[in-house]
Amino acid sequence: MSSQEGNKVVRWGILSTGRICQDFATALKALKQYQPELAFEVVAVGSRGIESATSFAQRFNIPRSYGSYEELVKDPEIDIIYIGSPHSYHADHGVLALEAGKSVLCEKSLALSRAQVQTLVDLARSKNLFFMEAIWTRYFPFVRSIFGPSEDGNDDALIVKRLGTIQYLNVTFGFIDQGVPRLSEPDLGGGALLDIGVYCVHLSDIVFQGETPVEIKAVGKIHPEFQTDRQIAITLTYSDNRAAHLLCTFLAHAPNEVTAIGTSGFLRIHTPFWCPTKATLRTFAEKDKVGTEEVFEHPLPEVPEGHRFNFRNSIGLMYEAAYAVRQIQKGATESAIHGQDGSLRIMAIMDEIRRQVGVRYPCDLD
Repeated sequence: MSSQEGNKVVRWGILSTGRICQDFATALKALKQYQPELAFEVVAVGSRGIESATSFAQRFNIPRSYGSYEELVKDPEIDIIYIGSPHSYHADHGVLALEAGKSVLCEKSLALSRAQVQTLVDLARSKNLFFMEAIWTRYFPFVRSIFGPSEDGNDDALIVKRLGTIQYLNVTFGFIDQGVPRLSEPDLGGGALLDIGVYCVHLSDIVFQGETPVEIKAVGKIHPEFQTDRQIAITLTYSDNRAAHLLCTFLAHAPNEVTAIGTSGFLRIHTPFWCPTKATLRTFAEKDKVGTEEVFEHPLPEVPEGHRFNFRNSIGLMYEAAYAVRQIQKGATESAIHGQDGSLRIMAIMDEIRRQVGVRYPCDLD
């Protein structure tokens, strides 16, 4: 689709039929309801078997279903593929879609390593195709009202501006894994870092405005059988010795919150911080030791009648989808909020964290 096509309908294909793809399809239905002026439609779904694809298509009223991903990406009516397969397959599926001339919105983690992300970015750029990491947190209107870029272009009104200079950040994300294979097996990209720690790293990247850490330190607990990470504690040090402490764990229930501390106050983003609806700000005037507290709430839209989601607040997936549609309609090839260089930066940080705790995937040996 060229930039001259303006508001032409953007046509989606969905690759895979798992729970996140179900939630994405449901979020697209909600998007139709809440932003009816946005020109898009879902035209096809692909799975590893025709039965799963057909069932998914019937559930979500999708016109065409394919029993292989190869067939899906060859559909000439598709403009963009949403990739919701396990992240161990993202690199292969991203290459498949891009080689077929399709734009791509790919779930987190974008791949298993920076090298894989570089391959995807290089391919997308060589073909002048839109390619975006589906890190939905960055596209929540509430998150944008806190950290920017604001939807109305007035970044002077951002909540984060009232914190002064941020000196310290703490982010936790944890729950007890009940033995889900994809969370532990190396062939599936198992490990806490790539599944949930990615949100912690992204939040630090947001707060410190894309600055590359000057130092990375990580310690972890490793699965005795699979040698993947069960828990990692991370310290990212930025310029002027500002720091972020991040925890991702499958061994304990964590607060799953964010605390950002600045020279003028502190901000708490309540659980679930990766898809938030509530934050508390406390600011301090000069010589004031008590401070003034404000609570900010940003409820999500109601779930459309007759629909349900597998994961908490998944209706918020519609924000990244809407953003991708608008970017494609104006001829962009990447996100202006979190571009491809940002995805490479994030994956480089996670590569180093994995190296320090001793986690290697099969792709690391290639």
